[in-house]
Amino acid sequence: MGSLEQTKAGNLIIGGILRLGRFTTVNAPSGVDGALYFDTTDNTTKLYSDSAWGDLSGGWDGVLLNYTTAQRDALTPATGMMIFNTEYGQMQIWGGTAWSGLTGSKEIATECESAMDCASGYCVDGVCCDSSCPGVCDACNVAGFFGICTVRPENDDGNCLPCQTCDGIHRTTCISRPDNTQDTGCTGTCQACQSGICGVADTGTDPGNHLEDLICSVTSGSCANTSVFKMYSTTNSHAELLSQSNYTNYVCCSGVTGLGTSCSGNYFTVLKLSGTTNAHVEKNTQANYGNSVCLSVPADVPMVCGYASDCSTIGSDYACVASISGDTNAHVGNCDDYATKVCCAIVCE
Repeated sequence: MGSLEQTKAGNLIIGGILRLGRFTTVNAPSGVDGALYFDTTDNTTKLYSDSAWGDLSGGWDGVLLNYTTAQRDALTPATGMMIFNTEYGQMQIWGGTAWSGLTGSKEIATECESAMDCASGYCVDGVCCDSSCPGVCDACNVAGFFGICTVRPENDDGNCLPCQTCDGIHRTTCISRPDNTQDTGCTGTCQACQSGICGVADTGTDPGNHLEDLICSVTSGSCANTSVFKMYSTTNSHAELLSQSNYTNYVCCSGVTGLGTSCSGNYFTVLKLSGTTNAHVEKNTQANYGNSVCLSVPADVPMVCGYASDCSTIGSDYACVASISGDTNAHVGNCDDYATKVCCAIVCE
């Protein structure tokens, strides 16, 4: 019959083998209703009907035709045609103008609210992603890699537990945050990360800077806030208790709600005086003098005092109250006068 198209009425009876044209799926010929060819990709006979090639097997086994994205894009699909995209791992449908997942049509790196928006079937970190991106330190919105699942940068908490973070290298494991720091989920007063879990902050610290900061200075005349004790002079001086009226240089402190000078309740002895006035001073660790100078705070406020050559060496929150010339039988002055500083802070205990 040659290669010319011919029309025959009646039945066609072939006493032998009828060999159909052989094509791959992506190279399928243009068809007319009733046309046949053998698809070497799917190893099946195809029938052209309703503007699309379909299996001639007469039934469907429930398995969609499998294509890569490139193979899919080479098709001439009819509206409603469904395939399984092996790259995205999902069913896709031709809507007449574009392929989309059964859940959506947005391309990778496009903003999304759910997987139903995306052709890939994956909405991760607010963008359509190329995979489910399941690692605890995976992300699909890393700068320069939008839509591509990649490892989160260092110190990005990702989906790590509180007090853990990503190291910028590993996708599936987290590392511990430094001890005595705070992290999301561990931000309460005197809470801090310890060995990778939320625990108690180190004594003498305030890692979240939640506590009030004590401020002290020496003022002539009177205090606008809390008076602690008085000195004859700002340097090389004797001291007296607040109950006396001989000296006019006041040690004043502020910054803490409820700050007082009671030597009962929640208090700390700052210095001891040899007398009520004209007195030498000593550290609270000595046992020679019986007149205490105290700072007090409400019951739920943690306060610590100590002695150092520089208050900042104890901790960044420590304020200098005064300075003294020795451990006992000492003179007192402002914080610039002597090497030994009297240091106090509202810090965790």
